[in-house]
Amino acid sequence: GGLRPPVLDDPGLAGGLASLARSIPQIGIEVDLVDTRLPEHIELALYRIAQECLQNVVKHADATMARLSFAVDGDTARLEIVDDGGG
Repeated sequence: GGLRPPVLDDPGLAGGLASLARSIPQIGIEVDLVDTRLPEHIELALYRIAQECLQNVVKHADATMARLSFAVDGDTARLEIVDDGGG
C-alpha cells in the first residue's frame, strides 16, 4: 500500500503528474495532460516512469526546460518527456 503515492488517489494520474512537475524546481516543466483515469496499476507505473525520467533529466541532461505530456487514444496511453538538454 505504501508504494502508491496518495496524490494519485483523488486527482488521478494527470493531477499526480502535474504535482510531480511542480515538485521539481530545478528546471521549468511544461505539462500537457489529459485527465483520463486508468487502472490503478497502470497509473502507478506511468507515474513512477515519469518520476524517474524527470529525475534523470535533472541529474544528467543539463536541461533548463522539459515537456511532460500524457495522452490516451483508445486503448493506448502515451507518456512523453522531452528536454532541451544535451544527450
